[in-house]
Amino acid sequence: MRNISLKTLALIAMMGLMIAATPALAGQDVPQYLQNKVNQTLSQTGGQPLAKVDSEALLALLDSPEAKVRYVAIYTLGDIREADAVQPLAAMLTSPDPNLRRMSAHALGKIGNRDALLPLAYLVNTIDEQSLVRYEATKAMNRIPGGQSTRLLMAAHCTDCPLVKRTVILALQSRGLTHPAAR
Repeated sequence: MRNISLKTLALIAMMGLMIAATPALAGQDVPQYLQNKVNQTLSQTGGQPLAKVDSEALLALLDSPEAKVRYVAIYTLGDIREADAVQPLAAMLTSPDPNLRRMSAHALGKIGNRDALLPLAYLVNTIDEQSLVRYEATKAMNRIPGGQSTRLLMAAHCTDCPLVKRTVILALQSRGLTHPAAR
């Protein structure tokens, strides 16, 4: 292991705190390139483009009958790290559509809110869930800082899925820990 000075560790910790303290874009305008993507998708699916694409409009699009519109809304909510989207996205983790579950897990990881940890952990530990969905939920859990996410990753029952098992091991290694399955 490399020798890291206390000064370097303090700098890394301060940078992590600064990133964690950076407010999300919640309540602010969505960047133009994302607005264009949303409106392009709406046009392609027969919908009317929105005059203003904001977090409220994106949350409303989560109920669209068109899967492609829901996917773009989920992607955009994750990209803008919209805290108000955590509960609706967590609810989508139970959708019958595996792509919707996978994309929702990814967006929740981008948002990084601790309220998403338990629904994500449930998804990771659901044996009948598709591997890619469990994999994305594992990655999302790793993006959420704190001891609770570490404990949930340590408790992950993933020996039946090599992809998830490897992702858990790498996630814990990135936190300086070793999963018992890695020994």
